[in-house]
Amino acid sequence: MSDHFYAFFVTLQIENFKTQKKMLTLDNIYAVMPGAQNRYAKNSTATRGETYLPWLEKFMAQYDINTPLRIAYFLATIAVESGELKYSEEIASGAKYDTGKLAKRLGNTPQADGDGQRYKGRGLLQLTGRTNYVAYSKHVGYDFYSSTERARNLQKPGNATRSACWYWKAHGLNELSDRNNPREVRKRVNGGYNGFDQFMIYLMRAKNELNVK
Repeated sequence: MSDHFYAFFVTLQIENFKTQKKMLTLDNIYAVMPGAQNRYAKNSTATRGETYLPWLEKFMAQYDINTPLRIAYFLATIAVESGELKYSEEIASGAKYDTGKLAKRLGNTPQADGDGQRYKGRGLLQLTGRTNYVAYSKHVGYDFYSSTERARNLQKPGNATRSACWYWKAHGLNELSDRNNPREVRKRVNGGYNGFDQFMIYLMRAKNELNVK
């Protein structure tokens, strides 16, 4: 497929989808992530899906996650990374990002100084490492990286959603989704294939729900 025809094809998909219905509904979320029907927090009357839907609608549109195929891949990915919208902070301590080659690759110092814990995975795509925190901060014009307290703001639903959508677009995941390439999508998000089988289960649910062929 030539680049010109590819761009035309994606544009046509977007326009057709916009005229058919809302890009995303609560029923779509529940069909892909049944756990999203649980309460967002113990003191909340809203479900996880209800809490995140307005933010997903806003930022998915802003970052061009706007065709059934792109949405299917995105929902499948955040389902894996967030435990069906349950977690916006990595469960592990982040200590594995604090020293050595992995720390350096993520933009952290290789010394044991606690920056691995500060820049642990946060948001619906588990944004990780100082390099990503700084890049996202510059993009939105807010400092998420100079203290752990500021970094934890990425766990709030709006920030958790926007950071995920930003990472998705900035790292070419819309284009990979257009090409329907699950292994490459998973590798670009995860760095490998951890959680790939579960991702494929979510992806099949999302494709079925959104009538993706």
